[in-house]
Amino acid sequence: MTIDSQGRKISNFPALTSIPDGAILSFVSGSTNYKITKGNFLAALGVTGTLVPAGSASAIPVLQTAGSVYTIRGLEDGAGIVCSVSASNGITIAHNFTQEGSYVALLGSIAAASPVFASLKAGTGISVTKTGNIITLSATGDLPHAIVTMQGNTTATTISGSASPTLASGTWAVGDVENFSGSTAGRLTYTGAETLKLNVDASVTFRRAVGSGTIDVSVELAKNGSVFSASRRLTSCSDSVKASVSMPYAVEMAQNDYIELYVANRTTTDNITVTDAIFRVAR
Repeated sequence: MTIDSQGRKISNFPALTSIPDGAILSFVSGSTNYKITKGNFLAALGVTGTLVPAGSASAIPVLQTAGSVYTIRGLEDGAGIVCSVSASNGITIAHNFTQEGSYVALLGSIAAASPVFASLKAGTGISVTKTGNIITLSATGDLPHAIVTMQGNTTATTISGSASPTLASGTWAVGDVENFSGSTAGRLTYTGAETLKLNVDASVTFRRAVGSGTIDVSVELAKNGSVFSASRRLTSCSDSVKASVSMPYAVEMAQNDYIELYVANRTTTDNITVTDAIFRVAR
């Protein structure tokens, strides 16, 4: 079909729904008629090129196309995510975590660009397992403990000087031990890998081994051969009347540290016999 628009009013021109490539458009500026090609016209409008999505084909596009309508989607907050406009007019997408601050935090610095979640490490007597989304903490066997006892002992402890603590003499029976070793000399040695604060309990019965009359006797705890003066328990006994003391205490122990019971005659230099004793340590 031949299109002839010569001598016609613009309102009577045939209509098209698109502008063919190579077409020339006319316009008036400052009472002067001009013409411009379609390509130059589009370039002047700044609408050259094509908008295409980038990234994964399954990604949600920021620009939504619905026919001739183009919509720029807004960013909304999600679970643990917050969006905001920055001081430079950019859009900031950030994590939105909070954590209770009274105890040991599982999450590192909240303000960090990449906060680090802490891992759980198994300690002495504790195991950590993860099944799916569940973390389980369990005791592995018995917690550190040990006990030695002495009954009906007749071996006297030789006292070298008044008020001089000396290792209690006698043959001890080694009972149940875990992360400890016990000796018949009454020594409890910690074999665990982790340094721990442990509770010590001792019940000791003794009498004056030689001489007569009443003497003051103290029972004290020693670690690695050094006596804890704060552990001292003091009472009186004689050659005919036994006495007993209980000694609760707490001591920090690293691997291979050992503890023992010492006694001292605080009145004379006469020997002392520890006849019966229970010496126990536990967490």
